[in-house]
This record gives sequence, structure tokens and C-alpha cells, in this order.
Amino acid sequence: MDYRVSLSLSVSDPSVLWRAAAAAAMAAPGMTIDDVVDTIGSEQDPEIADCIALLLQPPRIDGVTMHDFTCRRTARPLSGAAAGSTPPSRPAPRNRRPSRLEKVRIEQARMEQAPIEQAAMEQNRAAAS
Repeated sequence: MDYRVSLSLSVSDPSVLWRAAAAAAMAAPGMTIDDVVDTIGSEQDPEIADCIALLLQPPRIDGVTMHDFTCRRTARPLSGAAAGSTPPSRPAPRNRRPSRLEKVRIEQARMEQAPIEQAAMEQNRAAAS
């Protein structure tokens, strides 16, 4: 079963948002300030969607496989949107390379998933025997 979870928000202070995202990014092993700037831009010119995505990326949930997580700017301001409505769905742009932080998170997810897959394979072998 697939589910869609949506969230709408407005950014009141991009600099504060950038500092929070930078602090979260720096918590990843091996991250440097240059990696942070490559990932979310500089405090003076932040990549707002990347900052939001970095801070709101859902944690790993047992029993759930995350297919996609994106954050992008809406075509129009949310203040005029009807309550409960969602912006039109568009595919996320795929033309950029994953950042170092995204690569770290992908590798962490693979490492967490490997023991689960190994246990399932062992259960299947035991059941087949």
C-alpha cells in the first residue's frame, strides 16, 4: 500500500532556516562547511528547498520503504490556497547529482537495510529446508 504525506509551509527567515539546516548537516560524519555549502548553499544565498528537505526528511520507519522525498518551491504563494488543498504534483527534477549529505544518508539507509534483508533470506532458507 502506498501513501502520500504532504506539508505546506512558509519561510519567514531564510538565514535562520539555513543556520538550522547547516547545524543538522554538520552532524553527519565527515561533513565540512564546504560540503554544507555544496548541499544547501551559503547563508547569504541559501537553497531554501534543500534546507527544508534536510530538516524535514523523515526518519527511518520500521516496516516502511521510502520511495521518494522531495521539497520544491510552489508555483504560487500558499496564502491564497484553499485550506486543505495541495499544489499540483510535478516530478522532482532529476538533473542534479546527489549531494555528499544525500550520499551519506543513502549509504546509512543501505547499511540499516542490509541486516534486515539478510535475516529475511535466512528465514526463507530455513523455511525451505
